Amino acid sequence: ASPAWTSDAAASRCELCKADFGLLCRRHHCRRCGRCVCAGCSPPDSMRPIPELGYHKPCRQCKVCVPPAARIIAGLEAVVA
Repeated sequence: ASPAWTSDAAASRCELCKADFGLLCRRHHCRRCGRCVCAGCSPPDSMRPIPELGYHKPCRQCKVCVPPAARIIAGLEAVVA
């Protein structure tokens, strides 16, 4: 079942970072959870298909539904047991 989208009228701010929507900060809906989020909270690297919801091409998803990949920190090495 598709998620219930937050209506534009009900979201004057990003539901994740609380940035105010306006001319420079546009609303986007996460296709997985339906949250109304800004572009920063739904980055391009979070775009994935959701075939179970009928989205067979990569589509917009928020950082909660598709967390950003872990970043490698210079000088920090993984310990292998």
